[in-house]
Amino acid sequence: MKQAHKRFDNKQVKEMFKKYEQGKLNREALEEILTIKKAQFFRLLKQYRRDAEGFNIEYKRKMNTNKLEEKRII
Repeated sequence: MKQAHKRFDNKQVKEMFKKYEQGKLNREALEEILTIKKAQFFRLLKQYRRDAEGFNIEYKRKMNTNKLEEKRII
């Protein structure tokens, strides 16, 4: 199954958290829609509450993992 950031865009996830905050959507339902667990839900909710306008679920790697290491010949 694809990860949440690959299946939903930021706008969609923001709207879901907005509905959660308004009481129109419960936590369990939102976890099921996003296919995330409770801990991840609360991490995302914390980010959303901290900065709803700047909230972003895009995943960025810190290092490029698709390169082979160059082997040095001595």
